[in-house]
Amino acid sequence: MKFEEGASYIFTPEYDLEGFIEFASKEGFDFVQLSYEAPLKWVGKVSKDRRKRIRTLAKRLGLLVYVHSVTNAVNVAWTNSRIRKESLSQIKEAIEFTYDVGAELLTVHPGWKDLYGYRYPDEAYALAIEGHCELAEAASEYGIRIGIENMPPFWLSFCVDPKEARAMIQAVDRENLGSTLDVGHANLLGAKAIEEFVTTLNDKIFIIHIHDNDGKRDQHKVIGEGTIDFHQLIGLLAQNGVNVPLSIESHNLKDLVKSKKNLEQFLLMAGQNSLGLK
Repeated sequence: MKFEEGASYIFTPEYDLEGFIEFASKEGFDFVQLSYEAPLKWVGKVSKDRRKRIRTLAKRLGLLVYVHSVTNAVNVAWTNSRIRKESLSQIKEAIEFTYDVGAELLTVHPGWKDLYGYRYPDEAYALAIEGHCELAEAASEYGIRIGIENMPPFWLSFCVDPKEARAMIQAVDRENLGSTLDVGHANLLGAKAIEEFVTTLNDKIFIIHIHDNDGKRDQHKVIGEGTIDFHQLIGLLAQNGVNVPLSIESHNLKDLVKSKKNLEQFLLMAGQNSLGLK
């Protein structure tokens, strides 16, 4: 099984957005995951012309593009209706950006319980479902898929465990809405959690965010330098027929390149094992 390997955008002084795309191409990545977030806008106004340049550059370099939506202070489950309206508006901006740069998949966060949502979780959850239904409908007009990302357990977030994630996808019930599986977040639930996510979400996994940690903190360590069993992960994906893009998330460019090399070693060994080689 051949997996696409991608580089998640890193806010770095070394490169602007276009420079990062060229860096990813030079390092042999198959795709980039761009982040529609405030620092991206600080790099330079994301005008229609610039979006076209990004799309043209990625196409010329042979790179696919995926996008991660704005996350800072954005929450589809805000109990403050005016702030929630702004959150939905900004995610819809991200949908339009996704289309403009030639991508067809947008990762979003599931929503979390604010002060009153913590007191009234059922009402907050209903707001999250309603919001994701609205976003899925908006995305479908552009031919965009949405992947809801599973969150770390120490956040007041929805979609922390596999059953919660599957339940939200089923509640929204839109063909273009599925899961962005973050294996680092899943690992914080225990050694068996990644397997449970893969088997529970299976055909609804659209993309995987891949990084490592010590099982206690969301560290985004280099692949292979934490407690995640990547041999097992790759085997699980193959056994369950989950052939989706693997987007490496790192804190800096050095770690990003090192993670890519380590991931390729894990993939190589997995391929050898499947052929009965040692």
